[in-house]
Amino acid sequence: MISRDRGGVYAEAAREGVPLAIQVADRFHLSQNLGETLERILRREYPTIEQIFGGQAQRTLPIDPSLPLQRHEADKQVSQQRRMTVYERVISLSEQGHTQEEIAAHLRMSRKKVRQLLQGRPQPPVYRPHFTKLTPYTSYLKHRFTEEGCDNSLQLYREIQQRGYDGCRSVVTNYVTQLRQQAGVQAMTGRKQSRQPKPLNETVPAPGSLHWCFLLSEERLREKQRAHLTLLCEREARFALLHQLAQAFVRLLHEQTDAGLTPWFKEVQKSQIPELISFARGLQRDEAAVRAGLRLKWSQGPVEGAINKLKLIKRSMYGRAKFDLLRIRVLCAA
Repeated sequence: MISRDRGGVYAEAAREGVPLAIQVADRFHLSQNLGETLERILRREYPTIEQIFGGQAQRTLPIDPSLPLQRHEADKQVSQQRRMTVYERVISLSEQGHTQEEIAAHLRMSRKKVRQLLQGRPQPPVYRPHFTKLTPYTSYLKHRFTEEGCDNSLQLYREIQQRGYDGCRSVVTNYVTQLRQQAGVQAMTGRKQSRQPKPLNETVPAPGSLHWCFLLSEERLREKQRAHLTLLCEREARFALLHQLAQAFVRLLHEQTDAGLTPWFKEVQKSQIPELISFARGLQRDEAAVRAGLRLKWSQGPVEGAINKLKLIKRSMYGRAKFDLLRIRVLCAA
């Protein structure tokens, strides 16, 4: 038995070194590959996710399109244009018949990056919410602003102070200003708006955290994750289908059976989700090892644990342990 991840180099080495061995695709790595696939899908679908979670508030007044963007928003557009330029050059060279190695050498980039660009156009960066002192009070501020029509930042600052907020007033003022701009409410005092409103989407979960809603079983989800999943599946049928297919594969991993793998391949082909179809094709190319990983009890969990322990001991010495010292440390830790 040879337990391995799904890297092609490992499979080739196992075939050459021990031709009669049964290769077993490790279940953890199968689950990890599925999670990476889900994250790519959600990153591509992020504009739809923003709309579902209300990342762009409904405006009552139109915003002047001639106003310049906020600096960080303009930087995002410049970065995306630069990535698209590289993508177009890679596609152009590929259409001319150049190999991935030649493209990588010509553009001075790794073959892995070239392969990623050939699989699809680069997606724009997504917002990653950050926790601040104001975060626990943003829902209250939004409720007071939208439901009760209070847009006095000083009054709102005093109210959340009574609820335990100990941050500075300017943060609250800036947040209320963003709420006012997103709602299209013109300020009666202060400077006239000179730039596009800053996107107010702190309630939109990032794909990196959202993919766990699709990967974990329902009983392992937290209440907030369950609410996110329910909202997505109710608003868009393709998210419900994605969750159904992901959970079907997770059940195969947990039940240690390959009986439903072939029907799962057929359902994925019908789904027309390109990233999931690519994941299924990769499994089919390594189908014997995948079926062995689903059916047999063997995995490389003990080996991965030993490697992690070895790395932890080495890093505790700032990565500068020689073999003799590292050997003594490992044996003493055992």
